[in-house]
Amino acid sequence: MHRLMPWVLAVAVFGAGIGLMLYLGGSHGPSPGPAQAPPAPPQHRGVPPTGQAGSKRPEHYPLAQPATPRGGHQKSASAGSPKPSLPSLKHSDGPLRQGLGELLGKKAVERFLVPKRIVRRVVVSVDNLSRRQVPPRDNLAKPVPGQLRVTRRDGAIYLSRANYARYDPYVKLLTSLDVKGLVALYVRFYPLFQEQYRKLGYPHGYFNDRVVQTMDNLLATPEVKHPVKLVRPSVMYKYADPELEHLSAGQKILLRMGPKNAAKVKTMLRRIRKTLLKHVQRGG
Repeated sequence: MHRLMPWVLAVAVFGAGIGLMLYLGGSHGPSPGPAQAPPAPPQHRGVPPTGQAGSKRPEHYPLAQPATPRGGHQKSASAGSPKPSLPSLKHSDGPLRQGLGELLGKKAVERFLVPKRIVRRVVVSVDNLSRRQVPPRDNLAKPVPGQLRVTRRDGAIYLSRANYARYDPYVKLLTSLDVKGLVALYVRFYPLFQEQYRKLGYPHGYFNDRVVQTMDNLLATPEVKHPVKLVRPSVMYKYADPELEHLSAGQKILLRMGPKNAAKVKTMLRRIRKTLLKHVQRGG
């Protein structure tokens, strides 16, 4: 299986939290080329059709947030103190690194993430997790150390339990996240994520819709009992079960980290999704 790896702390997606969560592992298919303006996502389990990249469609999960100017400061309604405005997309890495450092710790950011072009990495990772493959160039999280571990028995190949432990540090980091803080960071910087999403090739799309859609796809990952049978028709390992092999890249990551780790990630995804939806403006 080919190791890509960004973020399932994309999971979720926000800054690095969701990015890391949503990309805890990597696709095990051939490595695709650099990300271009992507086509409409395929209809994977848990992901409804979104329409063509250039077609106008309604916004399902609009975030309710006050307008924050670029440059200068805006007054806080509660204390009257100045609130820092959003940086430009080009200069967003510094503020996001600071926010992620406060959430994850500076050492964790250095160990697990690639803190450059953060907004683009999050957007590309989230957009591709429900597809069959993920471009490695824009991964947010660093690759999981080591090689895929397999066992052989009676002429068959199976995913080894020893492989699951490779994901333990990432899952431990994920489960220690301050969910409210993660979502607050994402909501604050959301205009930049939306700007990057449209630059990616969705001029009429809404990134928060894509975030919720991707989380739903991951939550729809089937539970598979060990051992998981593999085949190796060429250099890459594939799942012997055609239904598993047809899953999205993000769903395969969850299978690859083992049922216990996958359950922990899903629990965090549900918490993030629930917290995020509290920021959605209804009836507006």
